[in-house]
Amino acid sequence: MKKAISITMAAVIVLISAAFLAFPASAGEYITTHNLPEGYVELEYIECDGRQGINTGIKATPKTAFEVTFQVTNTSVGAAKEEKDAGYGGNGTYAGIVGVNWGGGGGTGSLGRFQISYGRTDPGFSVALGPTANKEHNKDTEKHTVFIDAANSRATFDGTEVIASSENIVLNDDILTIIGIGAVNYKSSQTDFACSSRCAAKIFYVKITNDGAAAGEFIPAYRVADQKVGMYDLVTKTFFANVHETVVKDEAGNETKTFYDFAMPADAVLTAPASSETTGSGSGSGSGSQGGSSPATGDNTVYLFTAVAAAAAVLCIAVVSVSRRAFAGKQD
Repeated sequence: MKKAISITMAAVIVLISAAFLAFPASAGEYITTHNLPEGYVELEYIECDGRQGINTGIKATPKTAFEVTFQVTNTSVGAAKEEKDAGYGGNGTYAGIVGVNWGGGGGTGSLGRFQISYGRTDPGFSVALGPTANKEHNKDTEKHTVFIDAANSRATFDGTEVIASSENIVLNDDILTIIGIGAVNYKSSQTDFACSSRCAAKIFYVKITNDGAAAGEFIPAYRVADQKVGMYDLVTKTFFANVHETVVKDEAGNETKTFYDFAMPADAVLTAPASSETTGSGSGSGSGSQGGSSPATGDNTVYLFTAVAAAAAVLCIAVVSVSRRAFAGKQD
């Protein structure tokens, strides 16, 4: 029996070794779960520091819904410090993570608030859907998923409903604008885009639907051809990079404009083959709205090392336990 146990354990060790040879992932390596085209590498997240924003090209309507998984990295940052020093943008009350803001804090203009944002002062996160449904949560730097559904007048924060359909939210189509990621769009024209109230956060996943149909599903990605970091839309098959041009003013009053790229995980493995496809540097087409239920979450983080180790440990324990029982039974 002891010989049988030794043989079984040896087989387990061989199985574990084969698994690691077949999947040579280092500890903590992100395992991709979406089939991006050649020339793109899927990332766990992209990170903005207040100087970036994405123009999705998708105009919000009274039937739009979106889901976003995010993690704020600096709760006091709204826009780049150099822009504030230069007297440009980002000096408002909230930093937008995803959404639109038409008019802000009063009158009919506030009907256009459709976003997840955070305040640079307490109390914290704001889930806004219409003029009165602006529910706040304590601000932190944890990972969260927010779902906002205009068609059904509801919103959830980490799966808990914070805005219910009984609140009778009204969003007027003629005042809603284009949805931004890493920022909110605030502009006097529905066809223009301005990265307003940019945030400091990691963005893991964004899905936008229009009347129940997918309008955009944005996956953090690296484009090998020009080494750009942004988000790849699985719906329009378009890559979106930062479109915000940061304005910096020196002591003499001279202005310079610079594009700052999104950051990516420091341990990202950029091994995808290069591709000649480079279209879609900042905006994509899409129309839309959503219906009732929340789309599936985009939190697809999988760590192969941890999974294999855990499976091996469970297998070893099971083998030893069964073998001992068998051996004890034979002794009896």
